[in-house]
Amino acid sequence: MENNLEQKVFRLIADFAAIGVLVEAIPHELEKRMVARHALVKLDALLTLLPRLKNEIRGVLSARDKKKVENLETLIARLRKDYESGMEITRDAMSAHALRLALDVIDAAWRFMCASTFGVLSDDLKEIKNELIVLLPSANWPNDPPLGPQIIEQWCLRIGDPTTPRLGVIYQGIGSARINSPVPLSQAQDAYIRAVTLCAFLRQTFFLLEPTPRGSAFERLFAEIIVNDYFALWEVMFVTGVPNNYGSVEPCVLDLWMSEGHQGISCLQALKNDKHVDFDRWREAV
Repeated sequence: MENNLEQKVFRLIADFAAIGVLVEAIPHELEKRMVARHALVKLDALLTLLPRLKNEIRGVLSARDKKKVENLETLIARLRKDYESGMEITRDAMSAHALRLALDVIDAAWRFMCASTFGVLSDDLKEIKNELIVLLPSANWPNDPPLGPQIIEQWCLRIGDPTTPRLGVIYQGIGSARINSPVPLSQAQDAYIRAVTLCAFLRQTFFLLEPTPRGSAFERLFAEIIVNDYFALWEVMFVTGVPNNYGSVEPCVLDLWMSEGHQGISCLQALKNDKHVDFDRWREAV
């Protein structure tokens, strides 16, 4: 069997469940959906690896037993259908990158990550996990610790009362309860707001990370979110030519500033030219 393929799939399924624990526990609506985005990254990876694992399981079964994977095949197809029902845009534009979206799509995509959607996907993965337990009875599934209630108290100390309205520059503010935020009215404003949003996401994820037990799956998931958002921010700031969902490409903030003659151009150029020594290695790892 492909090296570590089985454990990669098991880890991804366990990570999705751990994200579900976080989403249920986080009392703040914005931060809840910030974390929920990462579940779509896990699903996207699963839909690449699950078919390969299924084929490898089929390959080691006798001719008489090969039908045992048919139910798994059906479950994978159902998961793919559920994922492709609207979540791909959310994953691409709000997790993998930070792409421009029409105002109605911003709201719809952000609100799509709700309890009912998460519940459907969780049910899909529970059935897939149960089927894999039957097909791979000796498998070693990850067993992550529960999330302690004291962490929720610490989150509220750092972020504030979850019932209090907040003002912020958040791209998805129009779809977030108790968040007042501007909406983009031009291409340049759209790019600026996406960049500032990622800065806010990075800060808020660090607030969530701080009281999280060291070495836990939750700490690793927060770290993954931070790294993904960091590279999405770098892309928004400095990489022109990323394809969007409208058949065109995204201009970066630096190029927009240059076209508008902003005085801060030299600052952005200096930052672009002063990458961390491990930047490329981190990007390859992501």
